[in-house]
Amino acid sequence: MPLKKILITGSNGQLGHSLNLFLKDKSFLVFNTSLNNGIFNDTSYDLSHKNNVSLLINDYNPDYIINCAAYTNVDLCEKHKKNAYDTNVKIVKNLLACMSKSCKL
Repeated sequence: MPLKKILITGSNGQLGHSLNLFLKDKSFLVFNTSLNNGIFNDTSYDLSHKNNVSLLINDYNPDYIINCAAYTNVDLCEKHKKNAYDTNVKIVKNLLACMSKSCKL
């Protein structure tokens, strides 16, 4: 039976990093993406652009997507509302629009 594929977005953040450590020895094929380079980053995509999300999902065809991408600094969210919206809302919308029916978010 083939391994289930997991795509982790925001893999360089605290939650994404911890998930990678947890899944390291499990029976999953894990793919990572983050806006910035890092230890668990397989690819770098700006997921606020729908065509990037579509390419990413078509490349990896994941069974599961764990979205850890987040703009969490409250003060910066107030100052940079567009960035906060793009990260915390638009990415989720793009993932939902592009993922296959069999994929779980």
